[in-house]
Amino acid sequence: MLGDGGLCATRGDAMTQQSTVADTVVRMTHVQLVPIAAIHWNTRIRKDDGDIVSLAQSIKDIGLLQPIVVDQAWRLIAGARRLRACTSLGWTEILARVISIDEKDKLWS
Repeated sequence: MLGDGGLCATRGDAMTQQSTVADTVVRMTHVQLVPIAAIHWNTRIRKDDGDIVSLAQSIKDIGLLQPIVVDQAWRLIAGARRLRACTSLGWTEILARVISIDEKDKLWS
């Protein structure tokens, strides 16, 4: 379940108005909810995360405005700070844009 204010936040069995917007976005841009525990972090992660506490507060207040980016195996491509912030909020799922990477363009070695 996403935290309060998340783009696809759920409250009990009722979906918020925001989730209706997110459902439309999912169909149009191939964005999907991904279990945070399933996301693989690679070695390209930045060394300095900056102020995760402030980012988490912003996400809690206004929601996740931009999904993270993962490949089809749910390896993190972009959004490490957003992922850390959402994890700190207790989220178990996060919106992710799933992209396909050709073998020749593979970011993982």
